[in-house]
Amino acid sequence: MEELANGEYYHICNHAVDQSDLVRNAKDADRFIESLVIFNTVDPVGSIFEFYRQDSSLKDSVGHLVSNFKKEEALVDIVAYCLNPNHFHLLLSQRRDDGISKFMKSVSGGFSKYINNKYQRKGSLFRGPFRAKRITNNEYLTYVSAYVNLNNEVHGLPKNLKHLIRSSLSEYDNKSFEICQKGIILDQFKDSKDYRKFAFELLPQMKEQKKLTKDLLVSMNEWEELAIE
Repeated sequence: MEELANGEYYHICNHAVDQSDLVRNAKDADRFIESLVIFNTVDPVGSIFEFYRQDSSLKDSVGHLVSNFKKEEALVDIVAYCLNPNHFHLLLSQRRDDGISKFMKSVSGGFSKYINNKYQRKGSLFRGPFRAKRITNNEYLTYVSAYVNLNNEVHGLPKNLKHLIRSSLSEYDNKSFEICQKGIILDQFKDSKDYRKFAFELLPQMKEQKKLTKDLLVSMNEWEELAIE
């Protein structure tokens, strides 16, 4: 099992169990994004319900929630994310010991509880523990950022599923609130348009391969040895 180290970058992925979906409507998708913000803290949050009960004003919008986020208390830096109807990808950097594991346990556990309660289902929502792959060099890092930001495009998801997809590409385009710490990526490009051009130029290659490299496999079965409890 690969040890998760502070200051390193990791591609994180997990998939819904069997053929089920993680999200069924836009509210579910927004809830997942809220989870990425609320659970990214060294101070344990029992549940999103309890979090909002303590300060209901933060429930106004995800943007308002993000504006109150305290980076110095974060477990991880979120560099990029993409939520698809049945799986998600994250590009994270660990800030504190066991930060990624603690963060993912809270996000996965909290979101599973939300979905199970809402839809009166039982059992695990995810196939198993999340999968993690360390980013080994800068070229790999920029490539993975593009893969994560465009993951719905890589899979060719139809437009009628757009309301179920949440991607940080809009953040890189400066069109939305900012969950991501984008500097490590965007500082290597002239501007956001230059980065967008870079990412979309890679899209045909990523679509054809449906994989990044031999070492970065999207298939959950082939990532089994990288499962993190």
